[in-house]
Amino acid sequence: MQLMQIVGERNVRIVPDVAVNGAAGGNGLVEGLLGVMLKEQSRKTV
Repeated sequence: MQLMQIVGERNVRIVPDVAVNGAAGGNGLVEGLLGVMLKEQSRKTV
């Protein structure tokens, strides 16, 4: 319980922005990298 209180007070993120999965095509890491790159690019343009 105390751990969750600390997480809330310090705004610790628990869920990642981009999830990488083991898709059948084997491109999970590439898709994850592209997701991170697109996120960073959109941050710079805003």
